[in-house]
Amino acid sequence: MFAVLLVVSFLALVAYRFNDNMVAEYRATDSAVRLVQARALADSGVAFVLSELAQGNIPQAGTVQSLSLGGGKQMGTFEVLTVDDESAKWNINALLQVDPNGEILKSTLKRMQVQIPTLADNIIDSIVDWVDNNDTPGEGGAENEYYNLLQPSYYCKNGPLDSIDELLLVKGVSQEILFGDSTSPGLASFFTVYSREQNLVQPSNSSTNAWTPKINFNNPDLATMQQGLNTMVGERVTNFIMAYRLYGASKQPVSTVTVLANLAAGKGSSSGVGGMANADYTKVTTELNKKIQEASTGMTKLNKISNIMDLVSKNVDVKVGEGKTQATVTFPSPLKDPITARQYLPLLYQGFSTSQDLDLPGKLNLLTAQPALLAGLPSLMESDLQNIVGYRPSAMSSGDPLYQSPTWLFTEANMDPSKIRSIERYVTGFSTAYRVRIMGKLDGSGPMSLMEVVVDTSGPRPRVVYFRDLSEKARQARDAGADPAKLAGL
Repeated sequence: MFAVLLVVSFLALVAYRFNDNMVAEYRATDSAVRLVQARALADSGVAFVLSELAQGNIPQAGTVQSLSLGGGKQMGTFEVLTVDDESAKWNINALLQVDPNGEILKSTLKRMQVQIPTLADNIIDSIVDWVDNNDTPGEGGAENEYYNLLQPSYYCKNGPLDSIDELLLVKGVSQEILFGDSTSPGLASFFTVYSREQNLVQPSNSSTNAWTPKINFNNPDLATMQQGLNTMVGERVTNFIMAYRLYGASKQPVSTVTVLANLAAGKGSSSGVGGMANADYTKVTTELNKKIQEASTGMTKLNKISNIMDLVSKNVDVKVGEGKTQATVTFPSPLKDPITARQYLPLLYQGFSTSQDLDLPGKLNLLTAQPALLAGLPSLMESDLQNIVGYRPSAMSSGDPLYQSPTWLFTEANMDPSKIRSIERYVTGFSTAYRVRIMGKLDGSGPMSLMEVVVDTSGPRPRVVYFRDLSEKARQARDAGADPAKLAGL
């Protein structure tokens, strides 16, 4: 009898342990399924962001959508927590392209020491050493000699960054310096590697993705360019551009004071500031048509347009007539007139370029960048920065081509064209990359998933160029009593 009771007790214990294990396995499986569901909700949020950007809409932080899972048995949501404009930051790789020695990057980093007190000079030197193309360390920097002694050892990059996280490999750069903490922002708040500018014309018809390269102002085929320009900006502006290519800029200085005085007084006419007499213009037009025909043989040396803003600030001296009757006629730029500039200069920026490269260094968006970042622009006074901030439209509302190019700096902010020329290669008026954080969670107190993506919108379709899963850190923060949606430094 005792043996029977012993066997029964043993079997009951086995059954209990088996049931306990099955319950644990069920709970683990259920938890894993719920985690997958939370991830699916976050992925749905990413798809929503891509869809919005593909339609030209910027997703709004705080957007929440509810979704059903498992045949409607389970409900969950995704929420767009933050939307950051990566084009409102300085692009480290772009600054290095402009100045391979890293001096511009170094000075820009130094200006950020007010916002990031822990960004010491030696850390700045190390960052510059990491991306520059030489093996000579800066005063407080580090090259291979330092990194090869680490465990594990690695080599100094000496090249462009692939992601902003790569800075964590740099001597002295910590999580707090890169991503910030509760007391101050980090480098990632002011610098990026994801902004990008393509030298392409966006199709006017939304039903096609046929992006085409911008027309190069320095193309030797003047006749074809003349035809295209005539259609876009009219005869007078076209003839001035043709004259610039054929004769170059006048050596006589242009009075910027006169330009800005007319601008401030609201003066302007379709004939341009200081326009030519009709008889002179007729002579210039005849001479230009003859020279354009001669240029088609390839025997004429053409002048290059190095900066579109030169077409605003320069005059051209054109020789007309022959022999003793030959004379020099000064052809003033029609674009000095703010009315003409407002009408045609944005079109020139949209469809033409002075570079034949299809990919250009990522630029800083003047419309969305913080004033602290604008202070890094060269050659600008405090009054210039105040004008930029004061005259720019609201961050997300300007689809006006006037503000998508530097035109408005001249026509609205009254900035000297020579200053605009000095900053043109650094700035833009539109954004091409957005960093978005999205949280997916099941209703109730179930699991959550936190994703961070960077979306590039510079091409025909938005695409994810960076992905980071912050779910585990967010869950740890939640368990510690913090709000994962408001965490800095993740």
